[in-house]
Amino acid sequence: MACPFFMPTEKQEDGAWMHPARLPLGWGWRGYCTAPGHEHAIPSDEQLRDGCNVGYAGNCPYRPNERFCDSIRFGVTKECERRIQLCYVCEKDHRPIEHGALEYDPVLRRWVKVHHNSVFQKMADCYIGEYLLRRQLRADLEISNTAQEQ
Repeated sequence: MACPFFMPTEKQEDGAWMHPARLPLGWGWRGYCTAPGHEHAIPSDEQLRDGCNVGYAGNCPYRPNERFCDSIRFGVTKECERRIQLCYVCEKDHRPIEHGALEYDPVLRRWVKVHHNSVFQKMADCYIGEYLLRRQLRADLEISNTAQEQ
């Protein structure tokens, strides 16, 4: 679950996460804050690690008291050749308050159905990019293993 005010901009290859692929956006990210009054504030490495990339950042100095949600999570729910359906869930106080689905066309490499919130949509871009990368790596590994068996 990522912080709903975090606008990811680039992968953080040098992050201190033990398992970065398990993070809510599929990897750790650098970015900036979009919380009211703190727009474009650059979080510290500690804030990125403990809050922005994982949500529920109770000690974040940028977190507004009044907020729609505390975190957002993504997951692929359906996949076929021309569509990947990405489900999202917004949570507040550890309870779902909004959910929906976005659709991505992997052949055309574009979204068919997007989220109205540009921050959430950018997070979805990050998530689907990492998902597609891991999917390609698995396919390459299967091809390599098949070639070695022959």
